[in-house]
Amino acid sequence: MQELQKRSNQLANVENTLRREIQLAQQIQSKLLNAKVPEFVGGQVAGTSIAARSIGGDYYDFCILKNGKLRIVIGDVMGKGIPAAMLMLLTRSAFRSVAEKGRGPGETLTIMNRILYDDFKALGAFVTVFCADYDPQSKILTYANAGHNPPLIVKGKTRSCEPLLGKGIMLGGMPHQLYQEHSI
Repeated sequence: MQELQKRSNQLANVENTLRREIQLAQQIQSKLLNAKVPEFVGGQVAGTSIAARSIGGDYYDFCILKNGKLRIVIGDVMGKGIPAAMLMLLTRSAFRSVAEKGRGPGETLTIMNRILYDDFKALGAFVTVFCADYDPQSKILTYANAGHNPPLIVKGKTRSCEPLLGKGIMLGGMPHQLYQEHSI
């Protein structure tokens, strides 16, 4: 009976440790996804993610580029839970390493794919990503899509919605994929 109680206590300790680690992973992911939102003239941005599980592979990010444009990225790593969250961190790192270089959305996705391809291939993984630059001066949105569901743009006065259509294979799908840009 003592052995059974000992094993039960060990199992409870492991369960408590796992809960704490998952809670910490949730906090880390939340802080990374909800980092400082940039301010820019002529608009505002906001984002939120509600994971199917406590943590997951959803990703979004914003940054102001040196040329004054607002860079927006939205992604979804295959899978759910902790494995997807880990792949999301790889995707975020790839985006952050490329985003500030002043390249357009298409070239950004092309370079991200080169960075991620070998790791994602080895893991049998992929990520869909939509990347856009908004120029507040010209009011032009330039974007490229790597297999992500087309986001909707809401037109100002009419509030009508239009999908931002564009084709491209997910990141990690093919090693030398090029991503085309579109503008509205």
